[in-house]
Amino acid sequence: MTALSILDLVRVTEETDARGALDNARDLAAHAEGWGYRRFWVAEHHNIPSIASSATSVVICHIAEGTKSIRVGAGGIMLPNHAPAKEWGDVEWGHERIKNRCCTSGDGEGAAQIGRVRDSGRESL
Repeated sequence: MTALSILDLVRVTEETDARGALDNARDLAAHAEGWGYRRFWVAEHHNIPSIASSATSVVICHIAEGTKSIRVGAGGIMLPNHAPAKEWGDVEWGHERIKNRCCTSGDGEGAAQIGRVRDSGRESL
């Protein structure tokens, strides 16, 4: 069977605020888990009032804490928008919180991405 994934924009609607959008994303991930989906991705976007996924690591942990087995991650971490050392710390923190269910990069190179983030963070320290 083909492994299925969902990519969510964590949309703020007329009926929800940012908190409601985060809770809706968490609910969708829980349903996706029940339907047999393997991964739940969030899209990182900034400066768009209708999207609540700019703090990607926080969104990932919020969603993962409402699920049991589905892997949760970002479709990509936009390093030009974040300090590499901060992203490395967030990824490490996320891995500790949700134990092996954090998939950090939509390009299929999650472990390599973590290494690049970690190494670039060390260079700037």
